[in-house]
Amino acid sequence: MTAKSRTVRVSVVVAGGIAVWLFLLVSLFRIQIVKHNHYNTLASRQHEKPVEVPARRGNVFDRNEELLVGSSSAPSIIANPRQIEEASTVGRRLASILKCDRRALTRRLREDREFLYVERKVAPAVWNEIEEASLPGVYSVLEKDRVYPYGDLASHLLGRTNIDNVGIEGIESQYDEYLSGTPGWRVLQKVPTRGSRMVAGSPFMPPVDGSDIELTIDVGLQSSAEMELERAIARTNAQWGMVLAIEPSTGEILAMTEKTGARFRSEDGAALNHCLSAQFEPGSTFKIVTFAAALEQGIVKLDTIFDAGGGKYDFGYYKLRDSKEHDSLTVREAFWYSSNIVTAQIANLVGKQNLYRYARKFGFGSITGIDLPGEVAGILRKPVEWSGRSLGTIAIGHELTVNLVQLVSAFAAIANGGMLMEPHVVREIRDADGNAVFQAKPTAIRRVLRPETAATLRELLAGVVREGTSKKAALDRWNAAGKSGTAQMLNDDGSFSNRHYLSSFVGFVPAGNPKIALAVVLVDPDGVSAGGVIAGPVFRDILTRAATSMHSDPFADVRRKEAIRTWIASSDAGEAALLGAEPGAPSAPSGKMPDVTGLSLREARRLVLAQGVPVRCQGVGAVTAQEPKPGADIAGASLCILKGADL
Repeated sequence: MTAKSRTVRVSVVVAGGIAVWLFLLVSLFRIQIVKHNHYNTLASRQHEKPVEVPARRGNVFDRNEELLVGSSSAPSIIANPRQIEEASTVGRRLASILKCDRRALTRRLREDREFLYVERKVAPAVWNEIEEASLPGVYSVLEKDRVYPYGDLASHLLGRTNIDNVGIEGIESQYDEYLSGTPGWRVLQKVPTRGSRMVAGSPFMPPVDGSDIELTIDVGLQSSAEMELERAIARTNAQWGMVLAIEPSTGEILAMTEKTGARFRSEDGAALNHCLSAQFEPGSTFKIVTFAAALEQGIVKLDTIFDAGGGKYDFGYYKLRDSKEHDSLTVREAFWYSSNIVTAQIANLVGKQNLYRYARKFGFGSITGIDLPGEVAGILRKPVEWSGRSLGTIAIGHELTVNLVQLVSAFAAIANGGMLMEPHVVREIRDADGNAVFQAKPTAIRRVLRPETAATLRELLAGVVREGTSKKAALDRWNAAGKSGTAQMLNDDGSFSNRHYLSSFVGFVPAGNPKIALAVVLVDPDGVSAGGVIAGPVFRDILTRAATSMHSDPFADVRRKEAIRTWIASSDAGEAALLGAEPGAPSAPSGKMPDVTGLSLREARRLVLAQGVPVRCQGVGAVTAQEPKPGADIAGASLCILKGADL
């Protein structure tokens, strides 16, 4: 081999070596620098597993901080099929405990995957049985679940969540953005054949818990409304009914409920809130608009006398009847006795345009703006679309439709000195640290009437209960004011039924200084259909029961201990026990504080209330602590605090 060829060979070897090293350096640079993030991500995927850490869903409270909806932990059964060697054995045992299809479960346990849900949110006893079985590859995780300390109270208003704790109806859906919070995450380490595990120091982002919502609802009034409405429907055999209560000066919804034999649902399966979505003819309750327009404009005075026609009157285009025969009536008497004949004559003096204008001022024909979904505007046609009889029939509450929030808001405007307020059900939203992120403020929509006219109407409405068609709505302890209504229901062909009616009563208490405006509607009751006879007593019973509840702050003048004592003594005794005696000095509670630890909050609350001591519940679940302690003297105790297991 010549020196030249040797030099060439050495040069080739050196060049090749340099090329190899350059290739390695370039590749190393590409891997370590250029593609660092890419390969780092691949490695992380092979060895790490990020998992979501759910946030605690916010609580929902009533206006007195009573917990309506809370969150608790419920075990969910999960499995890692890769750790299960005998899928048929595990599947058979699991299926027998969960009472599910064994074959379907076994097929799922044979899938080539690390994780699957076997059953979501099971009872603790079910998990205990599974845990005792020591099944390989089967575990539990705690998931947040919604709990309802007051059962199904206000359920159609509160709504519900799905299995993943996402709001799908009512408040839960409308305010899901606030309630749900923001989930966090943590990184688990993958272990071959053993699934994933948490390692100290691994990356972790804590969740941001959901905000709490305080509603304007009063538990005591809501409970009373639901209880008495249910009794009324059973007593009258009505198809269904509604109750709505508003605080006139603020527009706050104090109670909202409906009861029916079969739950109404929309086409997409969502529950309807009929206080917002049901349209109905208001009947004689609408007469407040006709009389308000006439009094506000000075067209009539309370002592103006009208021909009542002996109970029948021919208006040319149509004829009207009254339930009672009167030859003549003053404006005051016509309102008390709900004369259709005189109301139509007053409407003729008011005129189409003015009657329409005042109906719109009261809020009819447009939505109220309440902070809940599903409200309908109702039907109020423009005067150019009215027939020759429309002025008279609209004046007495026919040929138009309203929703219950509109109707109660109109009465609340009269109770509030002529000022129409925007109704709302959310009072405050607080973040996880307790800071208010939203606070509702009373919002005036418009002035409907002068205060003097509103005062005159309040006097007329009080007379209806005292002297007129709604004496059965009267309360013993407070002067009530209100107006009854009876409207024919529509047949399927669009004609009015002569056999099916909608009975209603809308009023407020106390008449001189109104704190609550409340409406009762019963749909198609049997027998007598007059609103004052059918719905008026329900109005009375709801407020009487609420006045003896420790929650109802609109009746703050009622002494608390007397209220509790009366409530316990008469909750099942009926009206006579509730109203028979004048309020006197309550007897002081005596004895020792019972030990209620370990009991459910509801049962514990009942036992303590029976001792005449007010109760405040905190958290959910079983009672873990109470103050005063068990065995302490009850005498002098002003409040008992019960703490649940899951605060």
